Amino acid sequence: LLFLDYVRMWRKNGAVLFQSAVRMGATNNMEILKEGGLKISDLKEKDAGDYECTAMISEQNSAKVTHTLLLNTRPHIESLTAKDNVTLKSGDTLVLTCKASGYPKPVISWHTETGRLGTEGEVLTISNIKHHDQGPFRCLADNNVGNPASEAIHIEVNFKPMVTIEQISVSSENNLDTELKCIAHSDPKPQVVWIKDGINIKNRKTSRNVTLVKTPAVLRFVKPQTDTKELVLAWEVQSKSPILGHELQYRKKGDSEWQLVKPEVSSGDNEIYTVKYTLKRLEPAVYETRIRSQNNNGWSEYSEIMPFEG
Repeated sequence: LLFLDYVRMWRKNGAVLFQSAVRMGATNNMEILKEGGLKISDLKEKDAGDYECTAMISEQNSAKVTHTLLLNTRPHIESLTAKDNVTLKSGDTLVLTCKASGYPKPVISWHTETGRLGTEGEVLTISNIKHHDQGPFRCLADNNVGNPASEAIHIEVNFKPMVTIEQISVSSENNLDTELKCIAHSDPKPQVVWIKDGINIKNRKTSRNVTLVKTPAVLRFVKPQTDTKELVLAWEVQSKSPILGHELQYRKKGDSEWQLVKPEVSSGDNEIYTVKYTLKRLEPAVYETRIRSQNNNGWSEYSEIMPFEG
């Protein structure tokens, strides 16, 4: 702009930089040229903005023009907030808002410890949040100018106790030490209570039962091993006393009658006995199996019925 015979004023975003050749709020990298133009050297991100030149022709007459200076600027996270609280209850709705600046306008994506979420944009909404959703939520802003900017917020989810046990039935003997394990998860931390023979503790909310028995305890069904003609069923059984025998039953799913076999008794390893039995020439179908074992104190209850394919 050339306004050689008039009073000239340069403003940036409304703030006065120069009045004619008099420096007002201009930074050191700005200068007025002889013909009245504005020169900005060594451009920085902070130099971006609207520059207005006003020529005062008279008190009642003036002319002005505005130039917008756009600079590619790295993204910057201005704020990352939760709508209500960073501590929620299971089933609540989580709403996070991330504000970012930069030019071009940054694309905002959302990430957790498990990876990138499918949502893009300033607002992330997760309905019916669960305890496994808790943890850090990261907002990442990227506009391909320099490195992306990111910031994280930690979300906690309070949930009711969840109780798991390693064994439903534990084999023991008189005068022997036996360990029973109860694993409880909740937030806040739960109080764990043990109940024996139906004696209730006040305000008991969530529980699982562990039966202490002298007979063998069936631990688990091992995934069957198979080739084209044979299939090996395997179970693990725990017993404080030596095992005397096993009874394994199987049937085609839907049949009422069980087929009974008696697997050989093998030596135990640290009170754990592996029971194996090979089935030959089974028709292709879905089958069911269960097992019980015997020691000096008698027979155990039959295990849970487990499916397998022939």
